Amino acid sequence: MSAGKDVLHTGFQPPFSPADTQPFPIPDGPRIIELKHLDTVAVLGLLRDTALGWGRTAMSVTIAHGNSVRFHDVTIGYLPEPEPEITHLLVELRCWLEVDNQELKAQVRLPERGALIPRNHPPEQSYTLLPDGAAALIDLSKGECELTAGPAQLLVSLRESHGQVLALLDNKVLGPLRNRRDSQELLGLVLHFRQLGLIPLCRAFVNQAGEVALTSARTWQLGPQELEPTLCPLPPLPTPQEASPLEQVEKEWVLMLPDTAFIPPTQE
Repeated sequence: MSAGKDVLHTGFQPPFSPADTQPFPIPDGPRIIELKHLDTVAVLGLLRDTALGWGRTAMSVTIAHGNSVRFHDVTIGYLPEPEPEITHLLVELRCWLEVDNQELKAQVRLPERGALIPRNHPPEQSYTLLPDGAAALIDLSKGECELTAGPAQLLVSLRESHGQVLALLDNKVLGPLRNRRDSQELLGLVLHFRQLGLIPLCRAFVNQAGEVALTSARTWQLGPQELEPTLCPLPPLPTPQEASPLEQVEKEWVLMLPDTAFIPPTQE
């Protein structure tokens, strides 16, 4: 590109086609957000057609482009403002509906900004994602990882060592669980999935003080269905792709593309 010419970056290319994209699941969080521009007619019709029931109920929805909330490809409402972390993703989460005195409300519970999606990728080996549950603090003083303060979400794997549960981040020891009771309540779960040849993976959250706590259901809370896990349930996290720049030539915007003209070979 020639020096001295103005370049316009058009931002990100269209990130996905919802029809052929597997949504990335995100957990409930502390931010309670009421949906705006709620399509009452569509939601009441969905409640009737799917037999979700009245009162207060939860259903699985997707968020596209960071703010459009959909149920079965029907847009039912919008977040008050887009979430920048997920504008290039299709994500799946729970939406809570409440019908009270003929008034319909809908809300989602999002993690803190910065912690909606993990900073790291799941392992390449076979793994399963443990169901979300109570928090368990990790003792970082006995680990080998340096972390920056949050909010942030991590994917950590679990293994047993001398009767304790260790949390690992990208195959490096993050630390043992701080509370021995938490370790005892997760130990059976870790041993079960390791014996199946799977890496037990769970979400962990870093707070602003730099403390890390994983979230996982305990062994006694899982039934036969959860003990026969889904293999590698998380789709890969795509990264935004920058669009091709536009170059200004003689005050007109043109898209600069590689030369694909066919030049026939010449005879020697």
